[in-house]
Amino acid sequence: MVKDLPPLFDLDNTLLDTRLLALEAYQRALFEVVGLRLDQVSLVEANPGVPAVDFLTKVLSRRGIAPDAVLVERTRAAFRRWLHDEELLWSTLRLVPGIEVLVRDLRAAGWPLVIITQKPQSIAEVHMARVDLQPDILISTEGRSEVGALPKVSGLLQALDELGGRHAPSSYLYVGDAPADCRAAKAAGLRAAAACWCTWAGALPQGCPERELLHLRQVAALVIERPDRLFTSPEEVFGD
Repeated sequence: MVKDLPPLFDLDNTLLDTRLLALEAYQRALFEVVGLRLDQVSLVEANPGVPAVDFLTKVLSRRGIAPDAVLVERTRAAFRRWLHDEELLWSTLRLVPGIEVLVRDLRAAGWPLVIITQKPQSIAEVHMARVDLQPDILISTEGRSEVGALPKVSGLLQALDELGGRHAPSSYLYVGDAPADCRAAKAAGLRAAAACWCTWAGALPQGCPERELLHLRQVAALVIERPDRLFTSPEEVFGD
């Protein structure tokens, strides 16, 4: 429950459910560039919730394909192109259930909607427009390189500056779905909240035998980071 802290948010799989969009885009990009057909379970097992270059390097290496920089970049470019595909956007992109109410409660509490994401700003804007999500502050940290490989740290500090610096960093809560989000929040002096409501495993079909185990692994990876809060649904952020 958050009553007295102004929360800041990650975008993908925290506010926007982009799981199916990303999985489909990765599948199409890998087949288009490499001729590699992978099912969604294989992609989820490789943890697509990391930067695309890292994810593609891991996927290619697992399949015995040398992940040279040119091949990885070509595949990433194809992946990004598919993220703009109108058919995919229409069929897969959704707000996470409960986010409309969360944003309403955020506004009622007098706080702006602040989003810090590693997604390229142009793609983030297209995706948010599709679901009518209108942040007051949007910061993309794509391309930033920092010590500890936590580019969101500077984005979080930038957000605090844009909010006017009226509160100490520890007064803020950053809500994200990935272990790196927790680490970045702590490195920037904020409190960390793990959003467990939209794991990658949850995008797999209900009858998939690997679904529950992969979900538990992803939640465990968040718990290991010792977040200050752990939410299983958006309702808990401003719940009683």
